[in-house]
Amino acid sequence: MDVMTSNIYRKRVDFSKIKTYLPMPNLIDIQRKSYDDFLQMRELPKDRKDTGLQAAFKSVFNIEDYRGLAKLEFVEYSVGDWECKCGHLKGIEHNRIQCTQCGASVYVEDTTDSYATCEKCGYRNENTVDICPICETPAGLKAAYSMEECEERGMTYAVPMKVRFRLTIFEEPDTAGNRAIRDIKEQELYFGDIPVMTERGTFIFNGTERVVVNQLNRSPGVFYK
Repeated sequence: MDVMTSNIYRKRVDFSKIKTYLPMPNLIDIQRKSYDDFLQMRELPKDRKDTGLQAAFKSVFNIEDYRGLAKLEFVEYSVGDWECKCGHLKGIEHNRIQCTQCGASVYVEDTTDSYATCEKCGYRNENTVDICPICETPAGLKAAYSMEECEERGMTYAVPMKVRFRLTIFEEPDTAGNRAIRDIKEQELYFGDIPVMTERGTFIFNGTERVVVNQLNRSPGVFYK
């Protein structure tokens, strides 16, 4: 009989006769990966896949007026402010390295690790992430309040989302239907706050830690109404 100490509060006794050969899988990893694939906030705008939030913006834009003299285009979006402690390094590109094997852009999740594994080819690259020469810290996701502060103050743990749009103004079309461009303006706008998922797969809304639970709703039929 094996006695497994799970924590300092209680002891668990294992009466099983068959040994466990497979470790317990990380059940939270599915939710975390699904939310990361939806936001793609750690990816560079040019490397984002046409899924999730990126696909939602592309499905709405471009928008044109009924006369065809103005067109509003979606360029890119960014989730959160990525910078070092002193603010000298700004941008998520400082938290990425280039794979020496396939040339892909690799996000360095643990900046203290000596190596970073490429998700595309699996090659272990040497961690050469940019370090701020002033505060000697790498660029990371900066939130207005930490998780502990949000729970104490009753706030939501979230980061701002900014979207860059391009507005193109055309001249009146000629007899052949050709339009000349009069002016082009491109600007980044604040779009709203996006909740950030914690390492436990939860969200903090108004100081309360909550989790999203998937449910199946039965459709009306012979046995249910």
